[in-house]
Amino acid sequence: MSTTTAATALTTVAAGIASSLARVSGLKVYGYEPRDLDELPAATVGAQTVERTAPDEIESELGSLDWRVTTKVMVYLRCDDPETAYTDVRSLLPVVIREIERDRGVASGAVDQTVVRSDVGFTDPNEQGRQMAVMELDVEALLLVADY
Repeated sequence: MSTTTAATALTTVAAGIASSLARVSGLKVYGYEPRDLDELPAATVGAQTVERTAPDEIESELGSLDWRVTTKVMVYLRCDDPETAYTDVRSLLPVVIREIERDRGVASGAVDQTVVRSDVGFTDPNEQGRQMAVMELDVEALLLVADY
């Protein structure tokens, strides 16, 4: 199994997910959470959580540390009509999941990568009355990080 370094692990995972999302036709992809979205549909690759193996447990591979990195991915769609928005979400969600999981994390430097949770909702209307449908996904990647 391949290992990555602690210094590049989070950046590599985020870039790999963004690269996977870029394969979705018509989806504007941000490798961060921008203040404003200039185009819809759009996806953001945002906050990351790292979980490590507990001290009393063993690592997967000798000489490396297991990192479970969960990355928050948000996909925003136009919501002029709630019924149409739900139809669009139901069409787009499986495509987004398929592209994130297509290479099982190889582009992210991961041993494995999967969407472990998705949630659908709506944003509150802004000052102009614009509301968006939003899909929130948790993408979990298992990385083997070189022991310091």
